[in-house]
Amino acid sequence: FMRMKLDHSQRLLEGLALNDFELIHKEAQQLSILSRDEDWNVFETPEYRQHSLDFRKAADAVAAAADKKNLDGAMLGYMTLTLQCVECHKHVRDV
Repeated sequence: FMRMKLDHSQRLLEGLALNDFELIHKEAQQLSILSRDEDWNVFETPEYRQHSLDFRKAADAVAAAADKKNLDGAMLGYMTLTLQCVECHKHVRDV
């Protein structure tokens, strides 16, 4: 499951590098969808739920920026998305 998330993240970065707003939107949307999957929810802690929500918001922000053809906004959203990944993985390792 995490490999799928990584693959989507890499293709999202590819879209950013190529200025491909369709690819950016598609991959951000796929990440948002994955974050709702039951396989995503490995813990039932309030912190984990918040991390998941923050991740989903960041993915949705990337998709929205792509819709507006706003590369800077999509890049900022991608950085936020990546930060959310790392913070959540830190939490999971601690739990």
